[in-house]
Amino acid sequence: MKHTSTTTLSTTPSIAEHKKVSKKLAKAIEDTTKSHWIDWLENTSAQDVYLVNKYVTNKPSDYSNAHCIPTFKISTDNSNALAMSNVDEVDVFSASFFPPPTSIARNFSRL
Repeated sequence: MKHTSTTTLSTTPSIAEHKKVSKKLAKAIEDTTKSHWIDWLENTSAQDVYLVNKYVTNKPSDYSNAHCIPTFKISTDNSNALAMSNVDEVDVFSASFFPPPTSIARNFSRL
């Protein structure tokens, strides 16, 4: 069986059509968003100016900022500490979801 190169795949009609439709969709989303904001701003009353300013100047609410992640507590033998750095938070988070393998799992992996 002969391997098909990616250059051959990128020139197929279905790939070209997909790219064309994707660009058309992205343009439609951009135009609709812009049109919606213009309509909304033009129909905003004087009382809503504060709300418009709040929407425009606030940070995004997509929780991508580091300050939105809660601080994890690290429990050791006799003390409690807080995970203050991203590395500490990753360690605590991954340890809670991916605990060390049990002896059964270690024996099973040897098979």
